[in-house]
Amino acid sequence: MKIDFPEMISGSYFPKSLRFLQGFMLGIVFIIIATVLLILILLTFTDYAPIIDDTYRFLFFVFFIILASLAGLPIYDTINNKKRRISWYKINNLGILFFNKENQLIQKILFNDLTKNPDIYSKDVYSESSGSGKYRSFKMNLCVFEKDANGQVGKRIVDFNSVFVKNKYSLIAHFLKGIKLFRPDIIINADIYKDFYLNENTLDFVPEQFKKNIYMKGVVFGIIALLFIIVSFII
Repeated sequence: MKIDFPEMISGSYFPKSLRFLQGFMLGIVFIIIATVLLILILLTFTDYAPIIDDTYRFLFFVFFIILASLAGLPIYDTINNKKRRISWYKINNLGILFFNKENQLIQKILFNDLTKNPDIYSKDVYSESSGSGKYRSFKMNLCVFEKDANGQVGKRIVDFNSVFVKNKYSLIAHFLKGIKLFRPDIIINADIYKDFYLNENTLDFVPEQFKKNIYMKGVVFGIIALLFIIVSFII
């Protein structure tokens, strides 16, 4: 009996018609960073340095670091995606399939290949930070276990972060639904629902939880930035 499991395809934030605009905006950011860096050099190593207060110079440097970080994230993702060449992916009754720009299948994680966690005290599917220790990241990875061609069991990160897509969390939810449907023997860690903003009962993505989380992070970041500016002026 064939199980009805609809196919879901990743949706790009940037249609082809907007790729040029994306590159243009990235170029503008580069120009701004280069300009800020040039001004910093002039203020530090020329006769203009004495007329600029150290506090303002420090704030200027922080502004540059923030801009560089904002530009570095898309650059890193672009380079990373180029190496792995993942352009889009889809989830169907087989599992999750990754494709390049030529629509060639380059990676896959099949439901049939999933296996139990060798650690009997841990769940078979779980989430973990993309960093570790003091470098822990807000970005979470979904981890599963599968057997290779030699029958060896190993951890596999399901690469939902390989490319920016607008329905990322819906895709994660759909993949988990596939696991529950085709592999009921695989146990999913309950923390996944919180980490990926999913309804634990229906496994549907809950946008309100995502927006609330983003709002809270924005508030925390804003408070830290405000305190930093106040302290800088006091000093």
